[in-house]
Amino acid sequence: MKYNKDIDDEVLFDKLFVDNYNNLYNYAMTFVNNSEIAKDLVNDAFEKLWIKFKGIDKAYDIKPYLYKSVRNLALNHIAHQKVHEKYSSYMSSFFNEEEKEDEDYDKVLEDLKKEIENLSPQSKIVFKKCFYENLTYKEVASELDISVNTVKTHIVKSLKILRKKFDNYSIFFIITHYNGY
Repeated sequence: MKYNKDIDDEVLFDKLFVDNYNNLYNYAMTFVNNSEIAKDLVNDAFEKLWIKFKGIDKAYDIKPYLYKSVRNLALNHIAHQKVHEKYSSYMSSFFNEEEKEDEDYDKVLEDLKKEIENLSPQSKIVFKKCFYENLTYKEVASELDISVNTVKTHIVKSLKILRKKFDNYSIFFIITHYNGY
């Protein structure tokens, strides 16, 4: 639409909007295939045009500007969606992995607790005192009125049993990070 000096800017803009909205909407749909988003893109293109409208030379056809604006807005929207999807996918996998690790940790912790409870009564007491109460072998020996060598024997025996079911890293990590019973 070319400028007619007898028509003011608001009337010209309204006519431009009415004459081109549906075609621009259909054009936007070819990019985004979503009615609401297509409407938003066209409305955004008209809003950008309105901001510049008073300064535009209306002797030229404005439709190519509108089509280019809708195309650029659509491509920006698509690029933004791809980034959003990639980020969402990453965060989802991150949290799922973290959740899985928490579940794995909790399961190993529960299994380890059960195995410790299944140790012989004396070995269980010595093990808990050394690893959960952080007592030295000498302190445990004194408290239980047994020799330091007996404490060592119970610890060696207990760790041997636990290593059959758990790797050293799991045992070490859980023992050093879990101080409760």
